[in-house]
Parts: sequence; C-alpha cells; structure tokens
Amino acid sequence: MKKTMLILSLILLIGCSKQQAKDIPLSQVLEEIKVIAEFNNTQTADLTDQKVAAQYGIDPTSISEGYVYYSTEGNTADEVIVARAASRKEVENVEKAISGELTAKSTAWKSNEKESKKIENHVMRTIGDCVLLAIGDKSTEIEQVFNQLKSQ
Repeated sequence: MKKTMLILSLILLIGCSKQQAKDIPLSQVLEEIKVIAEFNNTQTADLTDQKVAAQYGIDPTSISEGYVYYSTEGNTADEVIVARAASRKEVENVEKAISGELTAKSTAWKSNEKESKKIENHVMRTIGDCVLLAIGDKSTEIEQVFNQLKSQ
C-alpha cells in the first residue's frame, strides 16, 4: 500500500512539474531551510561530491547543485535533500534517486513509530529542474521556502 502511494505520488509530481524554476542558488534556499527545520546536531553534505552522491543513489553528473541537510543523531530520520538537475532531461533521474532514498528511509525506520510518521508525512516536490525531499516535523514549512523557486 505504501509503495503504491509512493509511486502514485511520484507520477503526480512528474506530471505536475511543468513550472519553471528561478535561478536562486540552492545554497541560499538551504540556508533558509536550516533556520526553519530545527534539526539537532546537523551536517550538510554536497551532492556534487562523488562519495556523497553515491550514498543517495544520485549520479553527480545528473545535478548541477545539490545538498543534503540532516541530523547526525542516530535516533531521528530528519533529512532535507534539495537538488537541481543538470538539465531538464535529468529531472526524472534525480526524482527517481531521491524517491529511492525515501523508500530506503521508510524501510529503515518502519519499526520506530515517531520517525515512521515523519517519513509518512514527508514532502517531495519538483519545481522546474529542482527537487526537494523534506522529512521532519516542519516539512510543510520547508516546502514553503522551496516554493520561492517558482517563477512568477
């Protein structure tokens, strides 16, 4: 059931991603997200780094910019991924990789009710060539910051 919902969500995201994205640097968007997210003991990783990208199933040549912001505490699933595809052709590949991370997190935390609920209430959104995955108590607020990328 969860897999079906995840696949359906991904299909809807792909179908609804006709908007263009502003050229706001994702590093700037991430700094605003950090203020809202309120994760404890955090770390930021650059997805253009080969080793980091491999951990998330992302081909670093498929993105021009990307970051993972997460809590280093072992007892929380809190995580934000923002990535800008290198081209419109790469958007679907980036979405699939990030969706794979969501599935892996869901599996890893299935026995923890609190963290499983956070994952269930995730936000995954694509605007133009930019993809967001937000897992945490403030995922809706994080999505509002990400919405700044919409062209007017």
